[in-house]
Amino acid sequence: MAKQGLQGMEQMLARTRKKMLAVRQAAKRTLVRGCEAIMTRSKSQFCPVDTGTMRGTGVVIPDPDPDVIAAVLQYGGPAAPYTVKQHEDVTLRHKVGEDHFLEKPFREDGPRLLDLVGEAIKL
Repeated sequence: MAKQGLQGMEQMLARTRKKMLAVRQAAKRTLVRGCEAIMTRSKSQFCPVDTGTMRGTGVVIPDPDPDVIAAVLQYGGPAAPYTVKQHEDVTLRHKVGEDHFLEKPFREDGPRLLDLVGEAIKL
């Protein structure tokens, strides 16, 4: 009887590990898609445009560790100092776009993104 109990426990642990992996994958997939939507909105509605170079540097980078549910949204690349100034300096006036062009859509859409991640893992 003890051997059957141990086998049952091992099977339960295997199912739990499999389910937890699926939950992490669903959460990360949903988070990255949501971050991509925020970045797209940032680029199309908020990012200042002169030549379009800065807009082209906006990316979403999922954490490479499959156990970490995180992503980085960033602009800049080699033009990072210029991008930081454009983002942070509220005295600059742009013909197209505005300051805090990543922060604004993130603040607006972030709470909904958290809800979507929760729905994806059925919390």
